[in-house]
Amino acid sequence: MQTIHRNPDERGSAILMVLGILSIVLILAMVFAVTSRNAQIVADAKADQTQAQLLSESSATSVEQVISLFQNKGNLQPGLKLEDGMPYEMDIDQSMLKVDGTTKP
Repeated sequence: MQTIHRNPDERGSAILMVLGILSIVLILAMVFAVTSRNAQIVADAKADQTQAQLLSESSATSVEQVISLFQNKGNLQPGLKLEDGMPYEMDIDQSMLKVDGTTKP
C-alpha cells in the first residue's frame, strides 16, 4: 500500500479555495438581487407615471366634453353661472367632476 506524504504547510488550502469561490458566488448573487430590485422600482415608477399621464389626459377630455355639452345646450356661456347658480357635478370613471359654470375665453 502506498502512503501519501503531505506537506504540513499546505494544510487547509482546499477549504480556503472553496471559501473564496463561495464568497465570489455570494457577491454575484447580491449584485443580481440589487440590480433586480432597482429594475423593479424603475418599472413601478414608470407605470405610475404613465397611469397619471393617461388619467390627466382623460380628465381634460372629460371636462372639455362637459363644457361643450353645456355650451351646445345654451346652458353655459363664457363668464356666466349655470342656470341655478350651483356647480354641476358628474361622476366620470369613479371620479367626481365639478363644473362651476364659468369659462375663461
